[in-house]
Amino acid sequence: MGLIPHNAAREVPRYPVSGDGFHTWTEKEIETFYSVHPLGTMAHTAMTLMLYTGASLGDTAAMGRSNIKDGRVKYSRYNTKDRVGVSVDMLVHPFLAECLDTVPAECA
Repeated sequence: MGLIPHNAAREVPRYPVSGDGFHTWTEKEIETFYSVHPLGTMAHTAMTLMLYTGASLGDTAAMGRSNIKDGRVKYSRYNTKDRVGVSVDMLVHPFLAECLDTVPAECA
């Protein structure tokens, strides 16, 4: 925006990072999650949306019925490197369709 002549964030020390990044859930961990959060719960719906669309938490939270049309999921990914929206358009997986069928109309 040009409000200051330099980038003040460059002077902020970085947090040390250790480890190899985030742990990817195993099939067993996903199965355990689903056993605690059965079909029809908000947690189950959120997990299924993320698993079957690849959407980030923020993109998933912004989704609604308007993102599902003609058997397809359509949304814009905003959690990208350059912060520019990337259009996503994919078929709805049968497991995702089953999950979305449990969401009451007034909730989406």
